[in-house]
Amino acid sequence: MIEAVNAPYLDAPYSGSEWDASVLHEAPSSTVKLSRVAESVFNIEGKVIDIKEFTDYQHPGMSLAATVLTKATQFWIKEGTANKDYSQIDLSKLRPGWSTWGRLLWSDWANVGATAQDME
Repeated sequence: MIEAVNAPYLDAPYSGSEWDASVLHEAPSSTVKLSRVAESVFNIEGKVIDIKEFTDYQHPGMSLAATVLTKATQFWIKEGTANKDYSQIDLSKLRPGWSTWGRLLWSDWANVGATAQDME
């Protein structure tokens, strides 16, 4: 699933759909306009409350990073991954992937363009 989630970030044609590139399926959301990923074990819908940008003192007007504060408006938990009253998620079924944080260097993405061409 990790590869499918990352597929839309390739240099895919503008006219193509992110859903087609990822081979994942859309599921309707209830409180936001965007769709959610049907295969995901856990989804959170939310509304943006505030955005804090951190500016670069060496390059005025440029942003180094941003923190987005959101208010959760809806939680989705895949059937069979929580207890009967949905108060606890079985973490062994959550399977977040091999790493939830990472840093990618240019050398990691050097051949991404070739992969996107293979998709056409």
